[in-house]
Amino acid sequence: MTAVMNYLRYDAAVIGNHEFDGGVPLLRERIAEASFPFLGANVLDAETGKGPAWLDAYTIVERLGVRLAVIGLITEQTPLVTLPSHVKGLTFLDPAPVAQEWIDVLVPDSADAAVLLVHIGGDPVEGGGVTGPIADLARRVHGEAAVLGGHTHRVFAETMDGTPLVMAGSSLRAFGRVDLEIRRRDGKILRSSAEVLPVYADSIEADAEVTALVEGFREELGPRLGRVLAVAEEDLPAARQECPVASLFCDALREELELDMVLHNPGGIRAGLLAGEITYADVYRVMPFDNTVVIVPLTGRRLEQVLVQAAQEIGFLHSSGLSYELDRRGGGVAVVEMTGPGGAAIEPDRAYRVGINSFMAEGGDGLTLLSGVPGAMDTMLPTRELFANWLEKRSARGERIGAPPGGRVRIIR
Repeated sequence: MTAVMNYLRYDAAVIGNHEFDGGVPLLRERIAEASFPFLGANVLDAETGKGPAWLDAYTIVERLGVRLAVIGLITEQTPLVTLPSHVKGLTFLDPAPVAQEWIDVLVPDSADAAVLLVHIGGDPVEGGGVTGPIADLARRVHGEAAVLGGHTHRVFAETMDGTPLVMAGSSLRAFGRVDLEIRRRDGKILRSSAEVLPVYADSIEADAEVTALVEGFREELGPRLGRVLAVAEEDLPAARQECPVASLFCDALREELELDMVLHNPGGIRAGLLAGEITYADVYRVMPFDNTVVIVPLTGRRLEQVLVQAAQEIGFLHSSGLSYELDRRGGGVAVVEMTGPGGAAIEPDRAYRVGINSFMAEGGDGLTLLSGVPGAMDTMLPTRELFANWLEKRSARGERIGAPPGGRVRIIR
């Protein structure tokens, strides 16, 4: 990706939570390969209290005689949405005061105007407008010419208090465009507008240089990614609710490690599987993170507390070997029923061997009750490899992959 961005002559990129998925050493390697700066003004080295040497707070881009400061900001919730150990030693500050400080320093002496390039989420509002952290940032900061957002993969182009806010989804399916008319003599913004332009691959001629770059990586990785593991007899879609592919993934981990049950955060399952051959590349799309399985002993009482916390923080947890019902009426959360392996009632004082991923075991997604559990053991076995192995074993037995039984998570609203 860095090679393609270099070819396209990117001027800057802001880091996001997934840039840390491989750890800081790997991130620094990617940054070193880039011909453009990576930005993160609100990221500090916890020991020195200063920005890390491998990140820039901002960059100045000059166009048509106008100096534009591009200030990069990342969500302060980053330690909750990547492996906490991967950002150990880093502090993520409230982005609003950091942005304001840099705008006041840079404009007008070093730049005529400032744009905030942020990995901070938000959501469009039906009928117009934006809500969420990016909207909060725009309200709290003054003097920015535009806010260019990411993180929640939404699509919107709105204006808040005269400032354009734009987010263009994900995966290069669209790009955001902001037009600014700036008076050179004093930097006054005379007009501004924002739009999101969809990209249709079948209407664009492939670029020869980019095609060559991609083919080079494909030749290197093709034999591994193209390996057929099994055959799906039907589509197994993914969703941020109970879904076939997540249930299948949890079942695979439980069977491979002979666990009582498996719990998985919904944000960790990133794609479904289509009917037909399942390749390693398909498995990688389902699980792109290098998480391992951590086995934690949880009593039935503790398990109930975990389910309540998960409901409060992220809505619910995918499961295998466990079915449960949540009552969310009245603004609270209560677990009204839990059954374990074989449909047996969960015993409050019995300890169950529960598999979770290493992200959850470090308190990721706000699941603090799963962090530091006495007796927890990291198997060091990657969840993706366990899933791939399970698929191959099923295939070797002549089995085709179908949707597993549903009804594991019931929510009363």
